Amino acid sequence: MKIGILLFYDKINRGNRDNSFDKLPYYGFRYIISELQYPYEIINITQIKDYDFVLCSLTSIMDIENMIYAFETYKPDKGNCKIIVGGFGCINITAIYDYIDIAVFGRAEGQINDIINGKEFNNVWRKNVDPELENIYIIKQPDKLLPFESMVGCRNKCYFCHYSWTRKYIGDGNYDPINAPFPEDDWRGLKIENSGRYLTAWDGLSEATRFKCNKKISNQDISNKIKSWYNFKREAAVNLKIYNIIGYPWETEQTIINDLNIIKSTFDNCDRRLGGRDNRIFIMMMFTPFSPEPLTPMELLKPNIDIIWRDFFEIIGRKIYGDKTTDIECFILPQINSSFTLAKRVMINRCTLKIRKYIQNILRNKKIDTLSSPLQIKQLKSYNDFPFWIFNKLDDYPITYLKTYTNYNHINVN
Repeated sequence: MKIGILLFYDKINRGNRDNSFDKLPYYGFRYIISELQYPYEIINITQIKDYDFVLCSLTSIMDIENMIYAFETYKPDKGNCKIIVGGFGCINITAIYDYIDIAVFGRAEGQINDIINGKEFNNVWRKNVDPELENIYIIKQPDKLLPFESMVGCRNKCYFCHYSWTRKYIGDGNYDPINAPFPEDDWRGLKIENSGRYLTAWDGLSEATRFKCNKKISNQDISNKIKSWYNFKREAAVNLKIYNIIGYPWETEQTIINDLNIIKSTFDNCDRRLGGRDNRIFIMMMFTPFSPEPLTPMELLKPNIDIIWRDFFEIIGRKIYGDKTTDIECFILPQINSSFTLAKRVMINRCTLKIRKYIQNILRNKKIDTLSSPLQIKQLKSYNDFPFWIFNKLDDYPITYLKTYTNYNHINVN
């Protein structure tokens, strides 16, 4: 039995980092590989025909895009090889349906050898058994934490969060520290007693938006938390990165401006203005455009691919609050995903077998990635036969063959 481990290098590389198997974590994938009863080799797309089974980890949407680009560009001869995909990014497989043979949904520890040997599980799809994806599959939850895990899932149930609604919360904590370069927690659990770098999330600029998404952080909560940090004397500043989602269906450019003014006022009300003496706090806002993620209460909502938020904030200014005379300084980071990046994510998440060729044709087109963001959207809209309904509000579940661990209701918003 010959087993290959397939990696992609060509198109999306997570910020130009080294994508080799030795340099990327692949913690879960490495654990699955450690259970293999057969020897394996790291391979590229041109070698798959020489192996009986090829395993490929899909950790995110980027890996789906990489797989499409690699198969559509190189047109490899698969021979008799069976390609098995799994990982956190293995949710909607219709965009890669033509290249794969087996998909594992959710956790796979203790399964890989049985899967290779043909045993059936309710979290494993096989093309030769269910070619039209008519059966129902379950996202398998962990039986236990693996040695490198302190927790899985999240104690919060934010309505937009794919992770919360596909991974049952077990363990101790709120975020897995393995994937964070410095401490990360939700706003409720965030404790800043010492200098250093911290991560957290509001996921909504206004109190109303946060509560609408079940992210129950009030403006008063924000003020109280910041004031509590003054109780600790620190020798150096605190650097806090706050993740925020923008571009919800009910938001416009003007509502965003209004929300930023309220945040500015909130900071102003809890700033001591000591001119940089003791307990200085630098806040960096990291904005991500809203994406309606599958298997969440917000999966049917309309994404906004028309506003180019990066350009918008360059026009109105990225500084939110503060100067050298204040305790708090807050600004918006320029690294905001483009509208086309959002569009590609929505294409993959809402793909169906019927429209997969349209999406494959766009995602294999490397030239469109080199265009400016306005030209990318203009190019996308020039495809007259493209199924643009995927960028509208949906009436029904985008993924009909997959169930998560809990029931949920879709939310309706204006």
